[in-house]
Amino acid sequence: MAKRAYELAPWKSIFHNNYVNALNLKERYQDAIVVYEDLIYSDPQYLWAYNDLTVLYRLTGDLQASHFYGKEFIELLTDEEVMSVNRDETAVFTTGPNSNPVYIHGDSEKRYYGYYNVALTTYLLGHTQEAESYVNKAKDVQIDPNAASEIKRLMDSDIERLQGEQERFKARADDFRAKFL
Repeated sequence: MAKRAYELAPWKSIFHNNYVNALNLKERYQDAIVVYEDLIYSDPQYLWAYNDLTVLYRLTGDLQASHFYGKEFIELLTDEEVMSVNRDETAVFTTGPNSNPVYIHGDSEKRYYGYYNVALTTYLLGHTQEAESYVNKAKDVQIDPNAASEIKRLMDSDIERLQGEQERFKARADDFRAKFL
């Protein structure tokens, strides 16, 4: 059903999102990447596509592309025109079949998550000091401590998922978790 809605109205961001979520559940990451890149082509201001491409490319092992989209996500968070369109959007992330979802709402929470997300990829690339600078930027963002805890839970879930897909990142991802989460 998600695919059909996407095919009927490919200009609607929500249909892209729903279709990507369905592909993600089936672990069809390359197909999800194609859909999100198509979305960015038609709607370059759709903020969450950049974030999700950061995660998807990391899951496929393409850390350079993950790093690129993570930095783009952070850059878009400083663009007032983009934020005026995306300001009131709440992102909902699941962290497992039996756990509560994580809600990210508001500019500060988006920046906090964006910094941690790109920090993980940067760390996996072996750029420890740069990763630490992103973590420090996240820590400088003023958000509710409960929101910070939830976002860290989401990052922990992202690491678990990554380790299931890319065994070669297991040790480095565990090291990131120990140092920064």
